[in-house]
Amino acid sequence: MNSLKVLALFLLFLLALPLQAQADAKNKAVPPITLTGKVDVLASYLAGAGLEIESRSLPTLVLKVRKGSPAFYGGVDEGDRILEGTIKDNRLHIKIERKGKIYLVKLRAKKAPVPPLTGKDRRQMLKGGQKAGDYHLVILLDRSGSMVHSLGDRGVSRWSWLAKEIKDFASRLDQQDHARFDLGLFNESCIFVPDIDASKTKNLIDRTITTGSTDLLPALAKATSHYQEKAEKKEESRPLLVLVFTDGIGLNQQKPEATTRSALGEFLHSNLEKDRLSIIIFQAGFSEEGSRFVSRLNQEAGGSCIKTVLFDKIREKGLYESLPALLQTD
Repeated sequence: MNSLKVLALFLLFLLALPLQAQADAKNKAVPPITLTGKVDVLASYLAGAGLEIESRSLPTLVLKVRKGSPAFYGGVDEGDRILEGTIKDNRLHIKIERKGKIYLVKLRAKKAPVPPLTGKDRRQMLKGGQKAGDYHLVILLDRSGSMVHSLGDRGVSRWSWLAKEIKDFASRLDQQDHARFDLGLFNESCIFVPDIDASKTKNLIDRTITTGSTDLLPALAKATSHYQEKAEKKEESRPLLVLVFTDGIGLNQQKPEATTRSALGEFLHSNLEKDRLSIIIFQAGFSEEGSRFVSRLNQEAGGSCIKTVLFDKIREKGLYESLPALLQTD
């Protein structure tokens, strides 16, 4: 009986040898990973080597080199242009261009968390069909007296439709993206609640009474200032997306004291890169006042970071489903 067991084990050993040989041959035959074109793995390996790059598509520029990193000791410098890369034998081989000359650099290959999107990739993100959770999202709701007017042929007021839409959006954002947002309610004054969840959103909206006139500028200033504070503290790296819901009535009102308006325009112009900011104003019907407001604020900001969309664009699918397409058509 023992001899039969020994014989069986010997036969199994012989059968296993070809399989092991095939596995070894397969492992030795694995070609090096060549990084060309658009490759998400590139950012991970370059981050591990201590490099922050402009884009995840090659060629790309080196924006920052971390001191003490493999790239730092390998001689890579800010402003170098990475042309191509290969991962081989646990080493990252990159070809860089500097002042018209080509250099080959070999660095220790190690994956690391991908840094925040910058440059071309961030601009593409703002124009692409991304989820709301990919942005620092702010929603500003007009709670002025004119929002009690009927919304077209729906038989409901503008505020009633908007309240239901935002509560549904907050619920889906919480359940599907596990994300929160900043919420502002404005008339001639402003209530601003950062980092709000679906439950608190519902409670706040249900307690809201529409009254007074409309002044969006203080709400926008509060939202953008809050974002800048978090960015300066390194607590936020995502681009800023502000969604404004209004009927457009009273947006262009003139006041003797325009300090808030001037401060907002100067802030948008001086402190926020245009590829980090996008403002979409959803209007209940076309308003000359709203059109003039958007045009003036774009001029103050020094670029086209603001656009208007009618409520009708999101009435069929809802805000959550419609938002990616709206961000795509910039």
